[in-house]
Amino acid sequence: MIKATFSEADIKLLQENENVELVTQESIQFTLSFKKRLYAMKLQGIPLKTIIREAGIDPRILGDKRIENLSYRVNKMARKGVFDARDSDNELPVLPVKGRCLEEQVRELTHQLAYALQEIDFLKKLRMADMEAQKQVDELIRKHGVVIDDSLIVHSDQGCHYTSNAFIAKLRDENFVQSMSRKGNCWDNAPQESFFGHMKDEISSFVVEQTSYEEVKAIVADWIDYYNNDRYQWDLRTLSPSEFYQYLMSGIYPLQERARYSNGYIDSMEDGPIES
Repeated sequence: MIKATFSEADIKLLQENENVELVTQESIQFTLSFKKRLYAMKLQGIPLKTIIREAGIDPRILGDKRIENLSYRVNKMARKGVFDARDSDNELPVLPVKGRCLEEQVRELTHQLAYALQEIDFLKKLRMADMEAQKQVDELIRKHGVVIDDSLIVHSDQGCHYTSNAFIAKLRDENFVQSMSRKGNCWDNAPQESFFGHMKDEISSFVVEQTSYEEVKAIVADWIDYYNNDRYQWDLRTLSPSEFYQYLMSGIYPLQERARYSNGYIDSMEDGPIES
């Protein structure tokens, strides 16, 4: 039910209620103590309209939209710490729940505790992601600080650590330009996606047999070394990635004995080697 304005009779009735701080023809403001009580009862699974009705207010007078807004504002206040239980003035009362046995209440509180622990774990992971993202910027500056200026563009996907306020502030402090790909768009990172795809295809059967992190780490490190130095690729002019990099930098094909085999392919390439 949507109720846009209060009638004169509604206003008079609401003004007499101890839980109402201010009411006009178009809005209503509840006392802080009522909001605390409402939040505490919400955590116990009591419907909003039941809470409002027990406070001596007919939910039909408020209307569904105002009740939804009240719930939103109370949740927002809780997130900001207005109902911090460490403050004795803001202590949340444990209210009895009518019509529910003690076992049901304990089960409900157990579920709420499990959910809260999951939220805490998630927030810890976000904090770790923030710290890791900032470390990446610091490492970038340490390695390339001499040649970096405010024209640098730091491009990434939309991972939570790259969209975090801490990472964005770090880039802004260094006068770097932040760039992100669209959601679900992997093309700007296709080479890395291809690398991970090959790695999963080639070592998955070995990884599943391992029993420790160190064993898996050793397999991954060994495969990366193999990929960079010994895995020849046709699109890299039949060279390994390390050899191809040296070829681009020097213009000298590193394996002359293989040049006879690949010479026709190399000569057919439109782009020649990059001169140093």
